[in-house]
Amino acid sequence: MIEIIGPALLFFVGLYAVAIKKDLVRMVIGIIIMEFSLEPFLVAMGEKRGLTVFVGLAAVILLIALTSQFKEKNVDNLKELKG
Repeated sequence: MIEIIGPALLFFVGLYAVAIKKDLVRMVIGIIIMEFSLEPFLVAMGEKRGLTVFVGLAAVILLIALTSQFKEKNVDNLKELKG
């Protein structure tokens, strides 16, 4: 049971960081926490190891999309990104 509750708690901590925080660095850290919490959960549920690689790849693609949008913003607009 702990192998399911532990990763679920970590996932919700990462989800909080992505949903509530508007700072790009905290959002990236939240996505990384969510990714690392999904891998032990999928392994505990008996899924194959290839699925965890797919989850990691999806997280990397999402981080690239976030950082590319960040690069498009002007440096003067950084205060607007924080909310």
